[in-house]
Amino acid sequence: MILDGQAPGAIARAAQTLRAGDLLGLPTETVYGLAADADNAQAIAKIFSAKGRPSDHPLIVHVLNETSVAHFAQAVPDFAHALMQAFWPGPLTLILPRRPGVAGAAAGGQNSIGLRCPSHSVAQAPDAPAPRASGTLESHYAPSAKVRLMDAPALQQAIDVLGSELDRSAKSTAGGPRIAVYARAPLKSRSGQVLIRRMPDDAAVTAQQLFAVLREFDAQGVQLIWIETLPDTPEWDGVRDRLQRASAN
Repeated sequence: MILDGQAPGAIARAAQTLRAGDLLGLPTETVYGLAADADNAQAIAKIFSAKGRPSDHPLIVHVLNETSVAHFAQAVPDFAHALMQAFWPGPLTLILPRRPGVAGAAAGGQNSIGLRCPSHSVAQAPDAPAPRASGTLESHYAPSAKVRLMDAPALQQAIDVLGSELDRSAKSTAGGPRIAVYARAPLKSRSGQVLIRRMPDDAAVTAQQLFAVLREFDAQGVQLIWIETLPDTPEWDGVRDRLQRASAN
């Protein structure tokens, strides 16, 4: 069956096909290719079988954007981030160290994995095959720390009240910051226990970097993540949905 990628419901139907472990013909900016869920070894085996390709020959894994890379790669050097920002979406494949236990079949059992972000409109469409075909599960990522949303005045007040108290208690304990803050407002803190990251004013940019920021906070070992409430406008709905998923722990 051939579906028009611009037709209503076509993308959702394609995504359902991938979730069911079946194959899909997917356009990129260069060629058409067979797509499957990269985290589903049985689905990946169907690609090797259909193409007559040896199972130890790695496949290229397609991702939605730069933040999706963390699901597959255990280490991403600065130069790789620079290349992603310069050439993604587009026909650039990066070979990076693969996270253990992730997309092993797609990588042909190797310790590295090839990642690419296609720029084709169908691959970039909401709920497209591309993020699911790549095995990207970023919409389900939830940090270890508790996530709480507050408006900017409440955030600043909480930082002021708890910051000094945390500094006093930190004198008898070792470790990094205990609270991370992600906000558009220019919040300030003198406490070494509070880590503040600036949220972009643009919803699309925030959506692209949200999970990378949350993973950074997790890596710092924070116990609490405070996020400024989002504008009540349609362009922020996608970020709001991701935050709801992230705070579901």
